[in-house]
Formats: sequence, structure tokens, C-alpha cells
Amino acid sequence: MLIKNASILVDGGLLRDVNIAIEGSMIMGIGPEMRDESGDDEVIDGSGKLAIPGLVNAHTHLAMTLFRGYADDMELLPWLEEKIWPLEAKLTAEDVHWGTKLGCLEMIRAGITCYNDMYYFMDKTARATKEMGLRAFLSAPLFDMRPDLIEDAEPFIKRWKGDDLIVPAVGPHAVYTCSEETLYKSMDLAEEHATMLHIHLSETRSEVESFEKNCGNSPVEYLDSLGFLSDHVVAAHCTWLSQRDVSIIGTRGVNVAHCSISNHKLASGVAPLDQLVRAGANICLGTDGASSNNSLNLFQEMKTTA
Repeated sequence: MLIKNASILVDGGLLRDVNIAIEGSMIMGIGPEMRDESGDDEVIDGSGKLAIPGLVNAHTHLAMTLFRGYADDMELLPWLEEKIWPLEAKLTAEDVHWGTKLGCLEMIRAGITCYNDMYYFMDKTARATKEMGLRAFLSAPLFDMRPDLIEDAEPFIKRWKGDDLIVPAVGPHAVYTCSEETLYKSMDLAEEHATMLHIHLSETRSEVESFEKNCGNSPVEYLDSLGFLSDHVVAAHCTWLSQRDVSIIGTRGVNVAHCSISNHKLASGVAPLDQLVRAGANICLGTDGASSNNSLNLFQEMKTTA
């Protein structure tokens, strides 16, 4: 295959009218002089188009594509407790399989080739993702209210460890759904299998205020006291943070998955990105699920974040 006359975004700027030669899944060469050597004579006109590396969706729940447009105009906790969790209780493994495939198609159209997910029936998510040819970090979810998920976390990791497209990880949902014991269990699993942790953190004002009232410190301070936070953690949202929280996240090198549209749609707030960047946090962009966004498009996230 040959892509002709495309523009390419590189570290040094923009290269125009460049040809890209591809054989199978490999880019064989880039430059104005490249020709199609594969023998299949497939040529794509790249005029007026930009070739970029595949994007990474740092936080999503892909099968929730099936819930797009459901339970709009609600804040996070009533949205979860009154609408989403009751509906998710009716989901089947087959639903998750097809919801994942639908989400993969949408992400491919938006230039996303890798994503970070936490959801139910993750074996189905993994198989559907491989069928679609994408890469994914898939976190086995841990909730206190679902002991069966805690039991299956390690078997899931073992089933997918070493796969060429799927990286299994550990996903304690949040501090308000996971006990200290569950959080320690997740940390032990991640350390034993040399994989990452994925958690929702300080997403709403009510979550943080309730936690501080009951526990005496913030969710960030609490996780740090457990030794949970590190550069192997992806923390989604991080919307309501004190200056101390920001400092801890930066010092630990936590990867913050910023979900701008979801934060707005669920009236969660605006994350202090400039402070996090100055503190040393690694900022990534995520869409969250389509039900709390209506899109799986990172270009929309870039626009909203900017």
C-alpha cells in the first residue's frame, strides 16, 4: 500500500507532500521518493490529509457506548445509583462484546488505536478488541459490592498476561466503592504481576467532601497513606483537588486521565490542569464512556480542554 502526498506531523514540525509505503502492518518507509513495493497496487490519496501516530484514549468504559443518550442531565452519584448501576446489572457478556466492537469502530474513525478501560466481562472486551485489531489496557474491576469480580481479577490477569495486544491491569473503582482491604488487594495484584492500577479519583465535590467528613483526609491523601500512588497509576478525573493533593500527585508522578467533556456533562467540575502540570503530573486525555460524553473522540477532548 502507498499513501501519497500526505502531510505528516513530526517533532520538528509539519512535512508536506510525503509518501508512506506500507507492507502488511509495517511502515516500510516515509519520503517523497517512496514507491509501493508490496505488489498489491493499492494507493490512497493523502492530499489534504494529516498522518499522525495513533491516539491513546486514557480512560473509557467502551461497552457503555450502548448507553449513549441515556440518563442525561444528571450529576454523577444519582446518575450512577439511579440509572447506570441498575442498568448495568442487566448487562450480559454478549452485550459487552458488541458494545466494545461498536466503541472500537467509533474510536478507529477518530484515530484512536489504543485505549485504557475498566468494566465488566473484561474477557469479552479483550476478545472483541483483538478482533478489531486495537491495543488496550484492560483493568479487572474491583468493587466491594461485587466479590465475584475481586475473585476473578487475578485469573483475568493470568489469562491475558503476555498477549500481543492486550495488557491486563487492576482497576479498583474508587475510594467510595473499595474498602482499604480491597485497595491493598489491588496493590498486591498489580505489584505481583508488574502491571498498572486504574482508579477514579476525586471526581466530584460531594465525593471529596463526604470522604473528608468521614475519614478526616482527602481521597488523594488517603491513597498516598496506603502507598497506592505512583507512576504506575492512572487516576481518572482528579477534578476536586487541594494544593496538597496536587503536590502529592505531582511528587508521585501519577498519570492523570483528564476527561473534560464528561466532567462537564455530569457537572463534576473543572480539573486544575495547569497546577497539575507544574507539579509534575503526567496529563493524558480520556473520553470516559460514551454515556457520560456522547462521543469517543479525542479531538473533541483536545478542543474542550484547550
